[in-house]
Amino acid sequence: MDLISPILLLPEDKVLVESVNFCLTVGCLRRAYAESVRSERLLDRRVGISFRSALPAVKAMVSLGGRAKELLLLPASLDKHVALDILSTARTELLITDQPTSLPAIAIPTYESIEAANSDASLGIACQPGAAVAPIETDWLLATSGTTARPKLVKHSFASLTRTTKTSSTQGIERVWGLLYDHARFAGIQVVLQALLSGTKLLVAPQHEPLNKQIDYFARQGCNCLSATPSLWRKILMCPSHKSLPLLQITLGGEAADGAILSALKNTYPTARIAHIYASTEAGVGFSVVDGLPGFPIQYLQCGPAGIQLKISKGRLFIRAPQMHSSYVNSDKMPIDEDGFIDTGDEVIEQKGRVNFLGRSSGVINVGGDKVHPEYVENVLNSHPQVALSRVFAKANPILGNLVCAEVALKTTPLDLASLKKEMIAFCRKKLKPYQVPATIKFVETLTVNETGKIQRNS
Repeated sequence: MDLISPILLLPEDKVLVESVNFCLTVGCLRRAYAESVRSERLLDRRVGISFRSALPAVKAMVSLGGRAKELLLLPASLDKHVALDILSTARTELLITDQPTSLPAIAIPTYESIEAANSDASLGIACQPGAAVAPIETDWLLATSGTTARPKLVKHSFASLTRTTKTSSTQGIERVWGLLYDHARFAGIQVVLQALLSGTKLLVAPQHEPLNKQIDYFARQGCNCLSATPSLWRKILMCPSHKSLPLLQITLGGEAADGAILSALKNTYPTARIAHIYASTEAGVGFSVVDGLPGFPIQYLQCGPAGIQLKISKGRLFIRAPQMHSSYVNSDKMPIDEDGFIDTGDEVIEQKGRVNFLGRSSGVINVGGDKVHPEYVENVLNSHPQVALSRVFAKANPILGNLVCAEVALKTTPLDLASLKKEMIAFCRKKLKPYQVPATIKFVETLTVNETGKIQRNS
């Protein structure tokens, strides 16, 4: 399977990608692919793409998949120095971008920069006459989120990226996907590929607009399939027009989904199919859970879905998937054990027939020698009826090493915040161990999610 083949079977005038100002039809993508086939400049080279908009990025993906030796998806939001480091690591030879001034070609003599301004522009590649060249196997390079360290560069095959992608053209007629994620991140490319390979229209949210405006646009355009992190879903449910979304498919990923958000989504969209996806840039798409409960059934440890193998070692989840052809591009060693399982870095616990997520091992707060997972405390806070979203973090303490602190965004502002704070501390004490209870709770108007849709934790 490749990216262009299913597109070639669709009607010429079918709109596949649409935003407020531009759209991409099947005919447009066909012409872009034909252009790339005639260009010797692309064949078997290491090519990077960096676009602020998903439309020209999709056009470039379709054109370059099967032509370039390697295709680097470089998020446009990256810090300039981080981006240049990634380009150097990938040994990129040709960068196609709509932001040449922020990624100057002079910084790395081994690549040249080509500007492509919008979705209707060509890729800036001069076509030369000649016979078409057979497609080659393209390696897709994606950067990890880099939330705790510098981003790593992961190499995937097209097969590993699309291992669980559904390609039903019948379903594609009635489905309309919305894209809230960065198209150059793993979660974003999953939505893009799902839409393109099933012939589904993909709506791109208005850039630089607040979330409520993006949800307004999706509701007006009939978006019925939407993927977001649990944190982002909590913010979506606070948008005035969220009930106008005619959702048939709801996907959660990137963070563990707790019972509160799963119940809220089910109550709001009773006819929608709700799936919690477990995936990572390194491992690819692992598995999905559709029973409406947090975590996953313990039976998955004996017989995982879709050929996935799972195990728990030293309290952490390990995963091995078929077609898991990922590797780091540089000298960093992929966290794979002797049996070929990837260490996910997620700490889990077996409880009452389920395997529940505690949090990332890298984010544990040490309180006088006791481990506290911020995500676990957040799940408790988020289950309070007046809490919309919370962020738990560490504050240095000379006696205990760290204290647990929390910022909380409320659904509505009560008259007596002091009384609510006391009530919320009492609420936590009933559900948490003493060292897990937040020492301070600060009410905030809103909490920031980063470009991957996760709670911003580095502030």
